[in-house]
Amino acid sequence: MKNLIILIFFLILLPPPKVIKPFGGIIIPAYFYDKTLWQKIINTKYSLNYFVITNIQDGPGKILDKNYKNWISLTNKSNKKVLGYIYTSYTKRDINLVKKDIERWIKFYPEIKGFFIDEVLDSKRKSELNYYSEIYKFIKNLNKNFYVILNPGNSYINLDLIKISDSIVIFESDYKEFTKFEFPFWIKKFNQNKFICIVYNVPKKDVLSVYEFLKKSGIGIIYITDDNLPNPYDTLPSYYNFLINLIYSPTFIIPIPPPLLPILFD
Repeated sequence: MKNLIILIFFLILLPPPKVIKPFGGIIIPAYFYDKTLWQKIINTKYSLNYFVITNIQDGPGKILDKNYKNWISLTNKSNKKVLGYIYTSYTKRDINLVKKDIERWIKFYPEIKGFFIDEVLDSKRKSELNYYSEIYKFIKNLNKNFYVILNPGNSYINLDLIKISDSIVIFESDYKEFTKFEFPFWIKKFNQNKFICIVYNVPKKDVLSVYEFLKKSGIGIIYITDDNLPNPYDTLPSYYNFLINLIYSPTFIIPIPPPLLPILFD
C-alpha cells in the first residue's frame, strides 16, 4: 500500500509524456479510375509526407479528364502532394516528349505538386545521368517547389541520382524479393525521407514486420500492399487503414525516473 501511494505521488509529479513524431510518410501509386478509392485517400486525415502518384494514360493524357481534375483538386485541398506520372523508357524516350508531358500536366492539372519520373536507368554513364539531370532542372526551373521523385526501383545506381531528386525509389518489387534484398550501407548517410520503398504482394500478417524493417533500415517513405501483378497498383491495400495508422500514429513515452523503477517492479 505504501509503495502504491508513493507511486501515485510520483506519477502526479512526472513530466508530460514525450510524443515521438510519426516516422516518414506514404506514397500511393493511384493507378485506378475509381471514385471510392480516391475518396478514401481524400478523407484520410493525415497529410504529412503523403504522396499520391496520378497516372492517367502513362502520363497526363491528351485531353483533360474532369474526374481526375476533381480528384486531384480535392486531394490537394486535403494537403497531400499529388505527383504527375512521367515515363522515360530508361533514357530511350525523347527528352522533348518528356518535357511536353510535364508541361501538359501543369496545363491540365495545375494543382499538382511535382512529378514521379519512372523507368529510370541506373545512370552509370555520364550521358544517362545528364538525361535525368536535364529533366530535374527543367522541372525546378518551372517551379522550384515541385517535388521530384526518381524511380530506378533498385539501389544499384549512380549515387549522383540522389543529388538530382528530392526522393528516390531504391526498391520496387514483391514481398518475396524484399526478403532477399540487402539495403546498402550508404542509406544511413542521408535523411530517411530521401528514400522510398514499394513492396507489393505482402500478406497482412507480414505488414508490421516489413514496416519495422524499413524503419530500422532508414527508409522514410513507403508503400506496402497486398495487391499483386499484373498491376499491383490498381486498388488500395485491403489493410489500408492499418498501414496508415502504423505510419502516422504518434508514440507516447512516459519518462520514468530511475528511483521509481524499483517501486514499479517491486
